[in-house]
Amino acid sequence: MIKAADRHTAVAGAMIEALATASDLMALLAMMAEQRVGLRPGRIEPRALKRRPRNFPLLMEPRALARQDVRLHGHPKKAK
Repeated sequence: MIKAADRHTAVAGAMIEALATASDLMALLAMMAEQRVGLRPGRIEPRALKRRPRNFPLLMEPRALARQDVRLHGHPKKAK
């Protein structure tokens, strides 16, 4: 979606630079304002973030201590 907005902005910017008069610019802006987004019946977006499973446990101690622990004892084995 961001890429599409960037492309739209770039095209609109190029068109604005090419316009010779203020009336042409106002006509372009009026046409852009008239463009409607289609209705999307049944579209519902949840207002929550989905937590993804992590491959590693959370770092719950300072990174320097965790590194030292890995150097001394190695990485913890996976629980099956």
